[in-house]
Amino acid sequence: MELLGKMMSTRSGLGLLLMLLSLAVVSPIACYNPSIQDGGFLCADAGKQCPDGFNCHSDGKCHANTSTSCSVPPITPICSDQPHDGGAACNPTCQTGCACGRCNVAGAAPACVTTVGTAKLGEICTPSTSKDNCLPGLICLLEADTCGQNVGRCYQYCTTNAQCSSVAGRLCEIPILDGTNRDTGYLTCSLASQTCNPLATTSNGCPNAGLGCYVSSAGATFCDCPNRATPGALGDVCMAYNDCKAGLVCTTQAGLAGMHCRQICMTSGTNTCPSGQHCVGVASSAMYGYCIN
Repeated sequence: MELLGKMMSTRSGLGLLLMLLSLAVVSPIACYNPSIQDGGFLCADAGKQCPDGFNCHSDGKCHANTSTSCSVPPITPICSDQPHDGGAACNPTCQTGCACGRCNVAGAAPACVTTVGTAKLGEICTPSTSKDNCLPGLICLLEADTCGQNVGRCYQYCTTNAQCSSVAGRLCEIPILDGTNRDTGYLTCSLASQTCNPLATTSNGCPNAGLGCYVSSAGATFCDCPNRATPGALGDVCMAYNDCKAGLVCTTQAGLAGMHCRQICMTSGTNTCPSGQHCVGVASSAMYGYCIN
């Protein structure tokens, strides 16, 4: 009797197990749908799927499906930093946080925009309060009024100097201002040097006629706006490389205190200095220098 009871108990257990397995087979699989925020779940790693109603985008995050598909796909992130400053919609430096299009500072704060331009770093661009024609990670900033009307160039977003170091000499130092000239708190890298001809009287190789070609104290050439409405003449005191007229360089000179506008010349080849003068490089091994007796 004891053995029969054990057998009956065993059969009852097997029956219950088979019934549960049967229910598992015929019951529909529950939806994988935890409560998450749009862009709040990583899906880039193998084996991580998005919940129902979400798709894995190129930023490595799950974004909610919408009734209308993106006219512009999300941008592949440049770096991994996420949106900061509390309620910021996205991170313009790293291009993270946008389900569609790119992240651009629009007015006083970052926003996701579907206008993705093709203008490269340092190139002339069309300024806009939110939608410019620069590549992702860049913003079109207006140059100084001394360049002329509505001249803009593409600058690189940054939060640290290290992000600007792909080109030597650049720093994360240029503030982005809103439409009322107030600081937004966001920065861009200074522009890199550009190949141009500081001796040219007409076409100097810069991307816009309003830009002058200047020589820095390190001997690099830059396309920039004049720093003064009336640039300095030969011999005038100056402070920055773009303080002087075209064909002049702001540099120190033995026997004179401070920096002055001097005539630019080339340190090799034909001497272009006035009679009795010679060319001295603004820096060691520099291509350009200034004329001196």
